[in-house]
Amino acid sequence: MTVQELYKEQKFSAVIYYLNENGFFSLADLEIFDFDSLLFVPGIDEAIAYEAKELYESSCDLEINNSCDIAEDSSVECEQSNEERCFLAVIKSNEKTNYCELQEHIESCVLLFRKLKDNMIGNEDFYAVMQSKLKTLDMPLQEDLKFLYQEIKDMIESTKFTAEQKNIMQNLKVENLFANAKILGSDRRCGKVFIKFCLENNLETLWDLRNLKFDSNAIKGMSSLGIAGCHKLYKEIMQKVINGDFKQEASVPQEMFLKRWNMLDDRNKDIAIRFSYGETLQSIGDIHNLTRERIRQIVIKTHRVLRRYTHKISRKLFDENNGVFSKDDITHLFEDMDIANVCFNILAESSYYIPFLGKIYNDLPNDWEKSLKEIMDEIVGVGVNFYDNLELIEDKLQKKGLSSLDFSDFLSFLVSRGYKLYGDFVVRSNQAYSLICYDVVKKYFPFGIKLDSDPENLDMIQLREIVKNRYGNFELPPNNKAITARITPLLVLCGRGKYCVPETIDYAIELMDDIVEYINNSDEDSLYYSEIFDAFQGRLLMETNVDNYNYLHGVLKYLYPDDFQYERDVIIKIGAQKIPLESRISELICSSGGPVSKQFIQMKIPYANDMRLLNAVPRDKDIIQWDYNQFNHMQNISCNEEDKANLRQILLALTGKNKGYCNERTLFEATKEKYPKFLNKNNMTDGFNLFYVICHLFSPEFRFSRPHIASKEFPNIELTNLNVTKFFIGDRDTFSYSDLVHISKDCGASHSFLPMVSHALEEEYIRLNENEYLKKSKLFLSEETMRLIDKAILKNMGGYGYVALFAAFNFNIYPNIGYQWNEFILNSIINHFGLNYKILEPRTTDRRYKRGIIVKKNNPSSTYEELVIEQMKLDRIASIHQKDFAQYLRNKGLLLTENIPQELYNDEGLRLEDDKFVF
Repeated sequence: MTVQELYKEQKFSAVIYYLNENGFFSLADLEIFDFDSLLFVPGIDEAIAYEAKELYESSCDLEINNSCDIAEDSSVECEQSNEERCFLAVIKSNEKTNYCELQEHIESCVLLFRKLKDNMIGNEDFYAVMQSKLKTLDMPLQEDLKFLYQEIKDMIESTKFTAEQKNIMQNLKVENLFANAKILGSDRRCGKVFIKFCLENNLETLWDLRNLKFDSNAIKGMSSLGIAGCHKLYKEIMQKVINGDFKQEASVPQEMFLKRWNMLDDRNKDIAIRFSYGETLQSIGDIHNLTRERIRQIVIKTHRVLRRYTHKISRKLFDENNGVFSKDDITHLFEDMDIANVCFNILAESSYYIPFLGKIYNDLPNDWEKSLKEIMDEIVGVGVNFYDNLELIEDKLQKKGLSSLDFSDFLSFLVSRGYKLYGDFVVRSNQAYSLICYDVVKKYFPFGIKLDSDPENLDMIQLREIVKNRYGNFELPPNNKAITARITPLLVLCGRGKYCVPETIDYAIELMDDIVEYINNSDEDSLYYSEIFDAFQGRLLMETNVDNYNYLHGVLKYLYPDDFQYERDVIIKIGAQKIPLESRISELICSSGGPVSKQFIQMKIPYANDMRLLNAVPRDKDIIQWDYNQFNHMQNISCNEEDKANLRQILLALTGKNKGYCNERTLFEATKEKYPKFLNKNNMTDGFNLFYVICHLFSPEFRFSRPHIASKEFPNIELTNLNVTKFFIGDRDTFSYSDLVHISKDCGASHSFLPMVSHALEEEYIRLNENEYLKKSKLFLSEETMRLIDKAILKNMGGYGYVALFAAFNFNIYPNIGYQWNEFILNSIINHFGLNYKILEPRTTDRRYKRGIIVKKNNPSSTYEELVIEQMKLDRIASIHQKDFAQYLRNKGLLLTENIPQELYNDEGLRLEDDKFVF
């Protein structure tokens, strides 16, 4: 049949012209023709292109059907074997009394099953019928026949697929197996038609085909001969899987993409590339002398043609990267960056592409952005120590259905919303320095800090130095008075002019209540703090860490802010005795019958602001935290002595096998497995709920600091992630990241455990390479060695004034230090040994790569963003298009990948406006 005969209607005239011009004259010629190319031919719209393709496929099916009529007739007679007919006879004759005839049928059935046991592939449909029928048979058979049925049933059980076989079958794609297969000596058309049928019916893998009926009633659009050929090939593949000798032909998706890409004409390639870099339709149209609408159509059609191949690439990357991949993963697949960009641009059209992360996800809820904002508002607020809250952030991501996002993704989200990262602290604006100072006092001044306006105050000098070195050189106000005024309301007076964070106060609430009662019962309207301290000095020194009357002043004001009037040296009684806030809160939660939110409490008790609520809750031992910003009451918890005994047993078992330690996660999993009754009756859905109930029940028998739990066998150290890790690492001078993986597994730690502690351990350990760490004190560098390192770094810099850690270093010029030089050890030495250099890093980091830039210590740039802006000024670049910015940074040696660091989008000096970065 000729092309003219096939496309005889007038509407196909342009199709005939194009085909003849390119050497396609007959139906046989069209075997190798790509009908998708018609989408780009002027004068042929999309509907005509697809109709031409369908007409060709229909004509091929007609020819195949005509040649297969005889084969169809002959195949019907042999569809059912003698044994199969015997089995059906058994099924139909279960009420017969002619047992001799029945026995003959059953013996034939046994032969059939024995044959199926050896070679059952391809008989899945009949096998399924027999299995279901045997389960429902209730036949009055003689005893000598029953063993035959038992043998049949045993054979059914023995022919199930193994887990390994199932896994292989689930990973074999139908389109790969049948795409180029010749069926029964014919061309490849049958395979393509079969693939189309399978994909339209969600039959994507070999495993999906196991229940498919290979007949014309089930598979439409194929001849019986074609179906039989596909069935034969299917059986051959399945037999190879069963025998364990199947070797899947590797198909490289990017090569398939490149092959199809190379079939495009140069104009369409150029349009796709320009569009992928963000050029407008109008600007591309001006270059190619085409209308904006025509460019849009070409882009749409090009993407449609290539999308089936990008889909294969995405599936490959999802499988390799646990359901998420980035632009970097795409660029590693292609040598040509332009092609990689086109591929990523098509994939980025997915609804699961998150621009500020530069990542594509396999599955995310539609409200992912709303959920992230809720976590941001709830946990971060104005500012928070990010790494101290990784466990909590991870819990929230899990509960919101965002488990595919990790802490670094959430940090990138914060940066995209205007937050800035200073060391471990993330804040919404530069005005939130009081929170950073609070964090410094909490971590580095456990016994309090002296605050005043004296420029010679050593504590204030130390605070400034810590902020400079550990919080990204955050700029504090120049005078101490401003700092003091901002942070003293957040702290507790603990000495004359000295303040501490509330978390360091060790007080006994019963004693404090006794002191309040002593004040209220006094005949005097005002009392000196010194005389109150003298009256309770013995108990205070024994039961608390309050060791002076100024500290007593601070603690009373912190715990009872509205009960008295606080002057410098005296406390003054005001009004009558009031119901304590904690009593009102306790009654409210108890009467609610279950957990309540902070917002609910503040709605019912308006004057219970955050600070008062924070102070009041610990004063009532029956109020427990239930979730973040949620509270419950122990009277709402159903817990009898049996429950308590079982929970104690679980705790003892967990801590007993792990050196006296367990954590919230392992406790919850063990309770869910061994005593789910307690969780169910108290509606406990996660470890957060259980942790605080267990804390109430078993303190001080066990020590608790969420998420850590320790028995008396565990060392008496502060229960922090870092301390727990150090305990399990022990006294070893070296350890590896692999060791941390094992420790986290033993501790039942969350996913955030590893990056959190490895980040903290780098303060005390030298990182030798990607995996190994060495205690800082074990690396000795002489002054001469450090001078040679300084000199080598300077040589690496050349005339640029900076060099990236990911640059191609010539480590041969570096002195021998006993360890192999690499970017990791160089990074550690610069940070730890006081060289004449500093490292400016993008705020979102990744432990796998070192992306920092080495500059001299006297370089005026204190952040990565400032360095970028400085280079742009030197190059006299006031603005640069977004599509060119990554390449500019790479050319300048400031960027490792194609992903522009998120902070550059919202920096004070650099921002994105109308697709251009300007400053």
